[in-house]
Amino acid sequence: MSKAYDRIEWDFLKVVMLRMGFAEGWVDLIMLCVSTVSYKVLRNRAEVGPIIPSRGLRQGDPLSPYLFIICAEGLSSLIRNREKAGFLHGVKVARSAPSISHIFFADDCLLFFKANLNEARIIKSLLAIYSAASGQQVNYKKSAISFSANMDEVSKGQELEIMMNSFWWGTKRNGDRGIHWRRWDSMCKPKSFGGIGFKKIRDFNIAMLGKQCWKLMTTPQSLVARILKARYYPRSILTEARVGFNPSYTWRSIMAAQHAVIQGSRLRIGSGLQVQITKDPWLPDVDNGCITTVLDESLATATVNCLMVPGQ
Repeated sequence: MSKAYDRIEWDFLKVVMLRMGFAEGWVDLIMLCVSTVSYKVLRNRAEVGPIIPSRGLRQGDPLSPYLFIICAEGLSSLIRNREKAGFLHGVKVARSAPSISHIFFADDCLLFFKANLNEARIIKSLLAIYSAASGQQVNYKKSAISFSANMDEVSKGQELEIMMNSFWWGTKRNGDRGIHWRRWDSMCKPKSFGGIGFKKIRDFNIAMLGKQCWKLMTTPQSLVARILKARYYPRSILTEARVGFNPSYTWRSIMAAQHAVIQGSRLRIGSGLQVQITKDPWLPDVDNGCITTVLDESLATATVNCLMVPGQ
């Protein structure tokens, strides 16, 4: 959206809050906070003002992001109504996955619909209705449309490290190669180990992907977790999931971090009934959480509670 906060119509904001069920007295208090604002500016070192706006939300005000989300609920409702009526069809990555027609990120939004002229016209008309009511305008210069297609995995990490190498060691100019004073691997070591602390791009990327992998494990009820589970591991858990057939770029990236997350994770022992002695990583060891000692075959499927003394 173009100048998203500045264009919000106050009347629209009030109507949406009332339609969402907020108490009228509370809505009046919020509108007082919004509509009693005034500005002063300096022009040639002289103060000009007050300037009384007739619409818009103050950027930087901690209340404004919440009010903007409430306004965006107007567009969300329009899309949901058309979807329920069967005029729009969202994306489902698997039969058991939820249908996604739109995702909002503050003043940015993603819209999903069938790639045909009819649904494109419906989306365009909904945006026009929302714009006329709310004062918002779509910034077409910063908007894009794309169509579903399989993507080849392209890694840009080697390229970035080459650029970093070139910055420090010099580039080929007039046949000169520059002097490599130290190996790049040693430069990437932490300062406490004699390096400079540069980040290896691939390792840094794996760490970031590992955080996403951990979120999928710890918040399985989130929207993205439910979608990925329905598509890639409907009958298992994330630690047992595989890349599978025709995976998306996102899933391949998450799977690249799966081993690192499993290797660095440890199970917390409670009753010990669900943790296998020989298979699961339950030892509080930094390098390896699994038992490496060769144990009797009778313990192959035994759980940790077998090692506990009842009452102690």
